[in-house]
Amino acid sequence: MNRTGIKYGLATGVIMAVILLGISPCWAYPYVRVDGRRLLTDFDRDGRYEPFLVKGMGYSNTPIGSFPSQYGLCWYRGTSDGQPQFECPGDQEYDNPLLLDQDLPLIKDMNANTIRTWGKVTPELLKKANELGLKVIAGYWIPHQLDYVNGDLAALEKDILDYVAEFKDDPAILMWGISNENEVAFCTFKDAGPSCRREDQAAAFYKLMNTIARKIKELEGESFHPVMMVSADLGDIGVHAGDEALPDVDVHGCNVYRGGDFGPKANNFFQQYEKRSRKPVLITEFGTDAWFVLGADHPERGKERPDMQAKYIAESWDTIMAYHVTRGGPNIGGVVFQYADGWWKYKGDWDPSAATHDCGYTPDVHAGPDGYMNEEWFGVMALEPNPVPGQLDILHPRPAYDVIKEKFAGEL
Repeated sequence: MNRTGIKYGLATGVIMAVILLGISPCWAYPYVRVDGRRLLTDFDRDGRYEPFLVKGMGYSNTPIGSFPSQYGLCWYRGTSDGQPQFECPGDQEYDNPLLLDQDLPLIKDMNANTIRTWGKVTPELLKKANELGLKVIAGYWIPHQLDYVNGDLAALEKDILDYVAEFKDDPAILMWGISNENEVAFCTFKDAGPSCRREDQAAAFYKLMNTIARKIKELEGESFHPVMMVSADLGDIGVHAGDEALPDVDVHGCNVYRGGDFGPKANNFFQQYEKRSRKPVLITEFGTDAWFVLGADHPERGKERPDMQAKYIAESWDTIMAYHVTRGGPNIGGVVFQYADGWWKYKGDWDPSAATHDCGYTPDVHAGPDGYMNEEWFGVMALEPNPVPGQLDILHPRPAYDVIKEKFAGEL
């Protein structure tokens, strides 16, 4: 009998055993585990774990004229008495089969092996990911304006665990990505007042994160997926969010915008991280926008420069790989930010400019080569409205698409 036949016979025997014993055939076998700073996977369950390099794409393709919210996608419907009007019919961002059929094959064609979401995944998204062999970092967005010290967070915790329970047995899941840069907004909740101490909020938040991570593992049992917390750059890692405070959090996710070299060569992000944590780090966002300011004194004189975007992303990936765990570094890969332009981002969620492609010109010395952050222009895919009503927005791949395809093809 050949090796395939042996594996098939063993698998059949195991399946028969779990049926006869009344055990769930979902079985307690960890597809993914963390060993030191390595991310290891065994998706075919042959007992041989292999290092997994995350070649990721941050997946968001919010239709022009809408924005994601806790109510699903909300659409701008003009103004009434000078106030913007929005309609939120309950459609979920990751639940449009036509969009998924369009987008995920394009991501797969980039030689990506992973997509990251910021909000909840859906059955439709996971179904398409499984068809294409893509793995998913299943996000959960924790609202930023919360009181972690005195607030009632029981409903939040329950919702996260219900979310995990719904999708924990789906083979597309790579890990859970709980939160996103929450540390930047401590003490910004309503009625916070001057008595609010950031240190107290931080301690309570990281205690909550570790509790959630522990309960996820209790819920999943031996087959638990790694749990990742996502910070803005280093955030509080090594301070309020030290390894001792987060024993049940497996991976640190960091959204890093320090330039293609991740900071000065003698003291860049990865070198700083190694002094702060023994856990693996995933660069959960890296990249730059395609709209470049051509003069600091005249930011309005901007121009689309997709060639510069592509060059920046290429340099960033080269730096990530130079500090990958297989080369003595602390990281397990990276996630490009992001798949498609986000027209809705200018000046906040509830803004009529969700239907226009604006340039925010937010000064940020770490944002990219020009020192400005134009959040609507980060897409590897450019978006434009479709003149045919009811049809998907028109996508145009920028040069970064081919650069990513080449870079991802050459690694592990």
